[in-house]
Amino acid sequence: MRRVLVALVTVGLGTALLAGVACGGGGGDEEADIEAAIRSAVEAYNSGNGDDFLARITDNFLAPFTKDEFREAVAAGEFAPGEPPLELSNITDVEVSGDSATAVTDIQEGRALTTQRLTLVRQADAWLLDGEEVLRVPAPEGATEVDMGLVEFAFNLAELTFPAGDVAFQAHNDGQQEHELGIVKLPEGVTLQEALEAEDLEAVGAEEVAFFEPIEPGAEASWIVEDLEPGRYGYACFIPDADDPEGTPHAFKGMVGEFTVE
Repeated sequence: MRRVLVALVTVGLGTALLAGVACGGGGGDEEADIEAAIRSAVEAYNSGNGDDFLARITDNFLAPFTKDEFREAVAAGEFAPGEPPLELSNITDVEVSGDSATAVTDIQEGRALTTQRLTLVRQADAWLLDGEEVLRVPAPEGATEVDMGLVEFAFNLAELTFPAGDVAFQAHNDGQQEHELGIVKLPEGVTLQEALEAEDLEAVGAEEVAFFEPIEPGAEASWIVEDLEPGRYGYACFIPDADDPEGTPHAFKGMVGEFTVE
């Protein structure tokens, strides 16, 4: 479950790779500039052009990692921008204050859907993505809503059996570290532990379903998975333990679980 790229994924390079470059000087319509910049950046990311994407973000967006680490991961085949592609359904609530701005977007990657507040800054007449925050929103109509608490090192779910269809995990981080959510569909006869330890999910017949970037301690987020089919599913958090000198992922400290879709 993205074991090789866990470090990069945990800073949101999966579902939130959105940024933009747009001319912002001279009293033009800055809100329109920001919206156009975000949409064009989605196209750049989906095209697989990593350098084009990197030109549209600040160093702060990747911290504590670097743009060189991003390039190295792409060159090594450990990360492929645009696979799966991002889908942007709308941009709302654009607010501009001097050389900073925010905008709220609905972003979909595969079957994972989130609503995010993007932060942008203007540098040399270019709007660059500087940060992102996943928001908690009402569950879509018809979705099964599930309360999910996150602590060190466990998921606390209100229920573990859901009907087929859309599921909205209403997550709240009650711990002291960041936490994320990755979901994989497990075939008959394969345990979650076997899937976690597999170098290639396909080799054991497992399927990555959705991956959601981390949320900070005290934060809330809506992690929505579309079109879950009947079967067994495993879920895990791969954030490295901040208090562990070896940086052991939370999943290998027990932050895993299973649910069933009927």
